[in-house]
Formats: sequence, structure tokens, C-alpha cells
Amino acid sequence: DVPDAVQQCRTAGIRVVMVTGDHPFTALSIARGVNIVSREGLEQVEFIDRDFDPDTYDAAKHDRESVVIHGEALHHFTESDWHRILSKQEIVFARTSPQQKLEIVKRLQRRGEIVAVTGDGVNDAPALKQANGGCAMGGSGSEVAKDAAALVLMDDSFSSVVTAVREGRAIFENLRKSVAYTLAHLLPEVVPVMLSVALRLPMGISPILILMVDLGSEMAPSIALAYEDPEADIMSRPPRNPQTDNLVSAQVFGWSYLQIGIMEAVCAFLCYLSVFKTSAFELTVWDLMGTSFDHWSFSRDLPLEVRGMTISPAQQVELLRRVQSSWFCAIVICQVFNALAHRTRSLSLFSVPFFGNPALLCSLLGNLLVMFAMLYVPALNNIFNTAPLYPDEWALQLPVLFGLGIILWSELVKYARRNHPDSFIAKYMAW
Repeated sequence: DVPDAVQQCRTAGIRVVMVTGDHPFTALSIARGVNIVSREGLEQVEFIDRDFDPDTYDAAKHDRESVVIHGEALHHFTESDWHRILSKQEIVFARTSPQQKLEIVKRLQRRGEIVAVTGDGVNDAPALKQANGGCAMGGSGSEVAKDAAALVLMDDSFSSVVTAVREGRAIFENLRKSVAYTLAHLLPEVVPVMLSVALRLPMGISPILILMVDLGSEMAPSIALAYEDPEADIMSRPPRNPQTDNLVSAQVFGWSYLQIGIMEAVCAFLCYLSVFKTSAFELTVWDLMGTSFDHWSFSRDLPLEVRGMTISPAQQVELLRRVQSSWFCAIVICQVFNALAHRTRSLSLFSVPFFGNPALLCSLLGNLLVMFAMLYVPALNNIFNTAPLYPDEWALQLPVLFGLGIILWSELVKYARRNHPDSFIAKYMAW
């Protein structure tokens, strides 16, 4: 299974370098057998023997993409020699000592590469200790190697390393999906506070409903996204850059806040306006500006005069309940579609089985059931200060339309990322 595992590493953008104490020709034969070296014929492989002299060696004449280096030659390497050799894709180091193995690992790390080392002998211990991820063999490995390594492969199989890479990428991707999904609802929670302070509009959502979103409807889907199966192309992507491609990056913030977050905030605000406009008083945003400090409160008892109409405190409270219920529903419904859109980051949502993550579907269904219960169960209306909304109202129709828009926009970004990676959308709008 080693040749297949090495090929999977190549596909995943992982370079496999062979470092051994065997004779150079023996090492080359083994490397070809396990796909580390793909070139056939000795003329296609650069050999650097133990008598290497950097002053007389013609690198341009002997340069090949595959190279076999005798360990003794490393003593004569200059910085430019190290740079040229370590830039190649197929490298075999033969007749190496423990000190030379350690030096190879250090040189790779100085280039900014993340180095994993597998080994089983005492001679491998220094390199295992120095590596970013030292993997010792559990069955045939020495105790010294196991103590020096960060990981122990219990089955002594190189393919287990590839499996670990796949699982590690899947875990990181799923955590990023959970973070991106969760961040999206924060902007529509902040916007009503900003509007109330800046324009003195009635508060769009109450603190208790914000808590219901944060501690209720958001928790289960964000956890359920961790159970998403790895995407089919996860081992075809290049390794992430540990310096810039973090769990919470600028791209994730831009996606969640400036794209999905704005869409949800606009949806919630339109639902908010629609409830006021379709009420008996047909209130517009101009009627509402400057009224929140003295009116629209569950604790104030002042009537509101608008365009010759008088809105009693009881009518204000009832209308405010419906308005805040609409804002709450807009967030919950949009987040249902947003969670579905975040099931994949690169592939199309429609390429994965709809029932592939039952935990996510159950959590989203549960959120909708709780939302409807808060709207239509009188006891819960009194607890959460909510009021019924009806299917023919824009307050329930708009979130569905915006939710479909979220999925459509997400699919467009994923398409650009897959097929046009150099496009503006793929570079600056994808996450």
C-alpha cells in the first residue's frame, strides 16, 4: 500500500523525501518501487556522490528533477546547493548518518516547510525529535524512537500517515465551517442596536431573543457541522499556509460579516419595515425615526402621535412584539439556509447527499420547531414577548427568499473557486 499512499501524498501537495542509510543505487531502486522517484533510466536522475566538489560541479549540466545524494556530499554543500536540491520534487538521500538526517530536517524547516518524519531506529531519534511531526513505528520501532516521536503508528503502515492527513484536514475544514456559519448571525444582531442608537428606531430584536439565537438555535448546527464527511477533493488541495490560512482568517471574517452577515441584516431590516408598514398604522421608517427613547418599550406608558394618529402604549407593545418576532425569525430562517450552504467549502452543495449529515438536519428542524413554538404557543409568547406571524406576511416569506439567495451566492463562489481560481471572486470573496 506504500506506492498508493505516496501517490496520494503527491496529489495532496505533500512531498515525500527518502532519507536512508542504504547504498544510493539500492535507495533509488526502493524509491522507484514506492513512487518516490517516477523517472525511469539512470540518465534521468541526478547523482551527487561522496566526492562532490561545489567548485567543479556543473549543476546546470547535471540538473534533473530527480536527485540521489550521498550523505558524505552534504558536508560540502553550500547554501545555494541546499536551496537547489531541496527545491526538487523527487529527492533521495542515501548513506546518511543521524546527524545528517537531523540537518536535512532543519534545512527543510528553514525554508518554511512543515516536516513530518517517520522512523523506527535509534538513528532516527534526532530527526524525529526535531520534526514538526515525528512518527515512530509502534510495532518494529525502538523505544528510543518512540520516546523521541510525537506520534506512534501502531500498525507500522505509511498509509496511516495519509489517513491521518485526511482526517486532520477534515477536522480543520469542519471547524472552519462551524466558525464561518456562527459568525454570520452576529451582524444582524448588532444592526438593530446601531439603528436604535443612531436613528432612534424601535429596537429590532430584544435581548432575550438574542440569547435564544446565541445559546439556542446556533449551538446545535455549529456542533453538527463537525460531523460533516470530508469533501471528495480534500486530498487534492494544496496544504494550507500556516502563517496566513488560519482557522479564523480575514477571508472567513469577510465572508461571514461582509457577505452573508450583510444579506441576513438586510433581510431582517426589510422584515422589520414590512411589519410596521402592513400594520393598521402603515408606519414608515420616517415615522419611526427619533421615537425609541420615549416610546416602543414594555415599561413606558406614553402614547405616540404620528401623522395625526395616536398609537397607545398597548398597541406599541403589541406591534413591537410582532416586529421583534419578525427579526428573530429572519435570523433563524436565514441561518438554516446558511448552515446548508456551509456543508461544503469547495464542492457544490448539491454534490453531497442531502441526508449525509443527519445530525445537522435534525438540529435545523429542531430550530424551526422551536421558532414556530415561540410564535404560536401563547405561554411562550408571554415568556419571550413574541407574537404570531402568518405565512402570507413578508416577514416569513422574505427570509426564505434571502436564504435561497445565500445558497445561490455560495454556489457561485464555490464554482469560481473550483473553475476560475484566479478570478476576483475566488481570490477576494471565497473563504
